[in-house]
Amino acid sequence: MRSDPAFPGFSAPNTTPVPDQLFDELLTRLSGGELKALLYIIRRTFGFKKSQDSISLNQMLHGIQRQDGSVLDSGVGLSKPTLLSALRSLEEQAIILRVRRSDDKRGDLPTAYSLRMANPTTPTREEQLEERGGQETLPGGGKESLPPPGQKTLPPTRNSLTSMKYNVDGDKRKKWQKPKEHVDYLVGEIEKQTGDTHSRGSFARIADALPEHRLFELLSEMKQDSNVRNKGAWFTAIARAELDKSPP
Repeated sequence: MRSDPAFPGFSAPNTTPVPDQLFDELLTRLSGGELKALLYIIRRTFGFKKSQDSISLNQMLHGIQRQDGSVLDSGVGLSKPTLLSALRSLEEQAIILRVRRSDDKRGDLPTAYSLRMANPTTPTREEQLEERGGQETLPGGGKESLPPPGQKTLPPTRNSLTSMKYNVDGDKRKKWQKPKEHVDYLVGEIEKQTGDTHSRGSFARIADALPEHRLFELLSEMKQDSNVRNKGAWFTAIARAELDKSPP
């Protein structure tokens, strides 16, 4: 007999979009722990109109409370070893992407999670602000912060994401393949994880041409290889070698 109180019933639905492939292809592949972890990531991302979200291990294990003390969610309902194993397996199966984040002032930050998409979307402005620590410097020198918890912002307009600008890679690629704003976001991730802020031009060409999931896979491989000394050079060399094998 279960000791949990009876479920009181569903409220009027506020829906979280879930890709059909989860039901059609992955239900038979995933363990219970993997499914719980994946559904939690989907809730924290698609449920809040985000393509990715920074989620701490503590939030997954114990849930999230709003600033007023109300409970937003209760976590995944898994033990720490089971959760870690599930996240590692989801990443190895190329179902999710994990980007570990840190900066000089705040040290280690919550890991950014997203589903690995066949056609990656551009991060919303809210997500980009979150990656910069919640504040953005405005032209007049002021600061713009993230909205209060629970308040959502609209994604950028399509026009702002599809402006085409000429790529510096002249002969092979005359225009950006990805939206310029998204290339800038990816370059920022590369600079952050390699510690190289002097190779922005090369990083931009790589970010534009290399599939996004493979870019993050290379960054993950780089971090796991303790023999890498010059991370920027290592990443650039491996990425260029892959691009040379593919058609322009």
